[in-house]
Amino acid sequence: MSGSFYVVLVTMLSIASAGGIAYFVMAIAVIRSFARNHSSKAVADFFPPLSLLKPISGAIPGLEKNLQSFFLQDYPEFEILFAVRTERDPAVAAIEELMKQYPTIPCRLMVTGNPAYANAKVYSLEQLFNSRIMNCW
Repeated sequence: MSGSFYVVLVTMLSIASAGGIAYFVMAIAVIRSFARNHSSKAVADFFPPLSLLKPISGAIPGLEKNLQSFFLQDYPEFEILFAVRTERDPAVAAIEELMKQYPTIPCRLMVTGNPAYANAKVYSLEQLFNSRIMNCW
C-alpha cells in the first residue's frame, strides 16, 4: 500500500511542478511580448506631476539633510506638502529653511492640529491629501 501511495504522491508532485514550469514559461512570453509592443520611449516620456506628502513630527538629527533630498528630486514637475501638528514643532524651522533655500520648488507647510483619531500619521496624510485635491495643479 505504501508503494501505491508513493506513486500517487510522485505523480501529483510532478503534475504540480509541470504546471509551475508552464506558468513560468507563459509569464516570460507575456513579458517579452509586452516589452516588444510597448516602446520604452513612450513610457520614459510619461512624467505626470507628483505631490510628495510628508507628515513630520519633531526634529531628529539630520532632519534637514534628509528633507533636502525631497527638494533635489530629478523629476520634471512636483510639489512637496509637509504637515506638522503645531506651529511650535521643532521640524518647522528646518522646513522653512529649506523652503528659503529652494524657492523655485513648489512647497507648502500645513498645520493639521491634533488628530481626530488614534493614528496621527494617517490623519496628517489625509489632511495633506485633501488639501492637494482642493489645490489641484
